[in-house]
Amino acid sequence: MSSSSTTIEAAPPLKGLGDGALLDVIEQGLALLSERALDSDTGDGALADSVERLHRIETRAGAEKLRRIAEADLRQAWRAEGARSMADLLAQRLRLTRGEARAQAETALELEHLPETAAALRAGDIGLGQAQVAARAAKNVRPDAREELDQLIAQDGGGLDRRQLREHVDAWTSTHDQGALAERERRMWAQRRLSIGADGPDGAVEGGFRLDPVGGAAVMTALHAKARKTGSDDDRTMSSAWLTPWSSWPNKLWTPVICRRWRCNAHT
Repeated sequence: MSSSSTTIEAAPPLKGLGDGALLDVIEQGLALLSERALDSDTGDGALADSVERLHRIETRAGAEKLRRIAEADLRQAWRAEGARSMADLLAQRLRLTRGEARAQAETALELEHLPETAAALRAGDIGLGQAQVAARAAKNVRPDAREELDQLIAQDGGGLDRRQLREHVDAWTSTHDQGALAERERRMWAQRRLSIGADGPDGAVEGGFRLDPVGGAAVMTALHAKARKTGSDDDRTMSSAWLTPWSSWPNKLWTPVICRRWRCNAHT
């Protein structure tokens, strides 16, 4: 994502429109755009530029949605809809899973306490993924550290993807509020879960899990050892994520410890 933002001044006729009318203009514009033929008259450079602009528009639209979610939550507008919470209302109206709805509601509220991050999101300088990282981090740190965290994300977030920003924020948190990281680890440990069974319609074994970092790394390393090809006639395939599951850990310190525990081999 480009680090520079473009400020678009509203044309005079648009400034007098209400919220509903402005949303109509946006929808009409997108509808017209979707009807345009993407043929040879559209140059490769122009096509790539339009993808970048649409991504920025998508981000800015998401930022406005979060701003309105926060306001609706603060007003408890969900009560009038017969919902139990803002997340419940989002799940009903937007057909989101409970987890997706809760994540959006929580991000929206936390951004109210991160004004610089929220402004960067509205400008399209950071993405929705980075905003979620910011919200989760802000939820954990001490209140007196939030302002500095807010400035850090608004300043550095535009040049980092979601994973890189999370690592950047974790490094900052480790020096500014070590207790926040410890609390997050305790919470992840308490929320671990693993389910597996022959639930597929054809009898296939399916499952899902949520593990703390150390437990998850142990499982990934053990599965990697079992899934490794046994010879040239082994036609199994693995994604690159399984080939190096420990590549993002600090100095790969966990690999030898976990492999001794699980009696597996690993390339370091």
